[in-house]
Amino acid sequence: MRNSPAPSEAAKAQSGESVAAEVHAPFYQVLKTAMLLGHVLLTGPRGTGKSYAVMQLARERGKQVFVCQGHADLTAEDLVGSPGLVNGSSSFIAGPLYNAVKQGAWFVFEEANLARGGIGALLNRVLDVGGTLAVPFTGEEIVVPESFRALLCVNECGYSACRPLAESLKDRLRAIHCDYWDDQHETEVLRRALHGLSGEQIRGMLTVAKGIREARKKGETNFDFSLRSLLQWGADTQFRTKNLMESFESVVIAKLGDPAEVGLQAEPIREIARFVLQHAASDFIPI
Repeated sequence: MRNSPAPSEAAKAQSGESVAAEVHAPFYQVLKTAMLLGHVLLTGPRGTGKSYAVMQLARERGKQVFVCQGHADLTAEDLVGSPGLVNGSSSFIAGPLYNAVKQGAWFVFEEANLARGGIGALLNRVLDVGGTLAVPFTGEEIVVPESFRALLCVNECGYSACRPLAESLKDRLRAIHCDYWDDQHETEVLRRALHGLSGEQIRGMLTVAKGIREARKKGETNFDFSLRSLLQWGADTQFRTKNLMESFESVVIAKLGDPAEVGLQAEPIREIARFVLQHAASDFIPI
């Protein structure tokens, strides 16, 4: 088997890989405590490091993690498992929830509020004190071990396709709101991941990001600007364009799609660019 090439420095910087073991999200300590007590619900805007923090904590505690991505067509079988063929014979193909319960591991449900309501009923039974997981195909009734933890990550309502979680499900979870990182934390991530950026450039990037985030909260734009987007912007600037304005446009097009190719209006890109121009002073953003 051919070895995969090592990630480039730019790719590592964009993903935050180079700082994953060093910088903790502002809500990290709260998450650590909550995980000792029970199951957790992480809420907040997109891209605030919800999954990032969970994976950091799992590595720290040596826990195995099974992940499920929520979507509108998700079924109970997708979570628990379903019949399938293995070497021509009928067999049970285990789902992530089954594996996590069976092994006393962690189950991470990404964008849980994209799933239909029936999924919540399944989770209610698992998350109850002394909960169980019924597996129709095998006939098992698995008692949920004390080491099992469920972590539901949801983007706050207001994004397309998001729906509120059932109150009965939220009652079984300890909720933690994960807002955008403060300047100190985001500056630390950018400095450690992207050594080639100047302090002026980082301050300019954070000013622009905050302006966009405030506009989204006010309903003035549907565009969001996550920590991941900041890393992409910084990496594109450091390793390719050397120009914040030019690389910003590249990041926006990558997030929205090229209007000429996917039929989107160009106005959203111009709208975001206006935020840059509004907040950019020539002393920290070379145009």
